[in-house]
Amino acid sequence: TLKEKMRSRFFSLLEIVILFVLPVILIHFGFIPFEQRGLVLYAVSALIDAKIFKENWTLKKLGIRIDNFKESVIPYVIFTIVASLGLWLLAKLLGRSPLKNPLQYTHFQYMFLIVSFLQELTFRGFLVPKLKAINKNLIFVIGINAVLFSVIHLLFPDPLVLLPLGLIGGIGFAGIYYFYPNLILISMSHAILNFVAVIFCFFSVNQSCV
Repeated sequence: TLKEKMRSRFFSLLEIVILFVLPVILIHFGFIPFEQRGLVLYAVSALIDAKIFKENWTLKKLGIRIDNFKESVIPYVIFTIVASLGLWLLAKLLGRSPLKNPLQYTHFQYMFLIVSFLQELTFRGFLVPKLKAINKNLIFVIGINAVLFSVIHLLFPDPLVLLPLGLIGGIGFAGIYYFYPNLILISMSHAILNFVAVIFCFFSVNQSCV
């Protein structure tokens, strides 16, 4: 019935607010120490994993699939190249130089791979289907996904740069995933872009970057 659909949509929106907005608010305004943000985000990721398991999501629903791999590779390659060039140009405009010893940065040792996959599992594999269940409208799904992805960047250094960058990136990630839902390819793309972003210090205020 219409009433049941409205109730389902309400609880889905409430779930999204609790998982994607509330933790950021609590950390950003100091209710949770900023130093604990990593633990909080991993806890949210664990909750999402538990929901995926409890609701018996299929691998295809999560975007872990190979049936659309061939048709999706080229769009993802083009997207990754264009976005990488965009990051390089932005770094030039902001006067940022590449890290001199990038392998000493923990993000290069292991974090960017883990973070990239977890963010894509969370924001695209989980959130996109949830948003589609509320409203399949293209603008709604991509817009809300991009805004929530941008908001999470409040928890990184230099939010004045990362918030708009996260919004633009969120539109790109959500847009390509909407048409080519493949968690493997988008995680690889995200990892490459995170790699480029870390090289040009978008996640650091390290003085060696300027």
